Amino acid sequence: ITRTDPEIIKYTELGDRAEAEGAIPLARDYRAKASARAKEISKALKAEERNIKARHLEVAATFAKEAETATVAFDFKTAAENYRLAFAEVETQDVKRAREYKWGEADALQEHGYYKGDNGALEESIVAYDVAIKLVQRESDRQAWGRLQSLLGRALRTLGERESGTVRLEESVSTYRLALKELARDRVPLDWAQAQQNLGTALWMLGERETGTVRLEEAVATLRSALGGLEREQVPQFWAEAQVNLGNALSALGEREGNTSRLEEAEVAYRAALEETTRERAPLDWAMMRSNLGAILWRLDERENNTARLEEALANLRLALE
Repeated sequence: ITRTDPEIIKYTELGDRAEAEGAIPLARDYRAKASARAKEISKALKAEERNIKARHLEVAATFAKEAETATVAFDFKTAAENYRLAFAEVETQDVKRAREYKWGEADALQEHGYYKGDNGALEESIVAYDVAIKLVQRESDRQAWGRLQSLLGRALRTLGERESGTVRLEESVSTYRLALKELARDRVPLDWAQAQQNLGTALWMLGERETGTVRLEEAVATLRSALGGLEREQVPQFWAEAQVNLGNALSALGEREGNTSRLEEAEVAYRAALEETTRERAPLDWAMMRSNLGAILWRLDERENNTARLEEALANLRLALE
């Protein structure tokens, strides 16, 4: 052991000498004096450690503030980097804040990956969510654990949608199912409905890539269940999004089965979504819904040879292109 404090060095050496000469009472006196000095140093070190921790927390909070402002400005890449720096400052200092900052980093990476088409950022967000999940005690904070699993499922689904295989989508489905074990409908109805809707969407995407109708039927049932847990007046846009996803699943199922009634149900879902989506408020979503409605009307016309449906299909497709 290397000693640097002069008093400790002195009393330790004197104690060693006295003990070697057999003067045990004198050696004990020197040892006690060395220990008294050690206690003074220990007290000072603890105060210094508290000060160092406070400085780390201050630095981390500064990084986090920049991350929050960058998020408001839709600069998710800068937000992710600052949350990463904040996490590094508190990783060994404060578990709760470490989880908060890693969660923020994962969210920012996911948003950047989604809006910029950056699959690398989505891969990083998956890693970050895994770290954040490990910082949550599932038994004591089931809601946070479930929400993180749901967000992880979304990142996996987005990546799976862009890739050709089904591995990521299957992982997404499994992750949403885990999330739903902790996001109880009676405790957190909106979180439950969102996870349920995301699960249904992932099942629809899987069903599109597989043969048969099992996944698509489960997707329809899951999306209907999600809609049953949503108050249209409270979350109109979320409700409309769920209707669009239900329409997509019904459309795919109708095509797979050759079932006109499924296509008609899809038409109803798309029309319902448009009731809550205006061109002025959400132009891209509105155009997508018009396009979906036009496409389903076109398919129905092909089966029924209904001129009115064809004319309405063309009108909706033209509106989508404007």
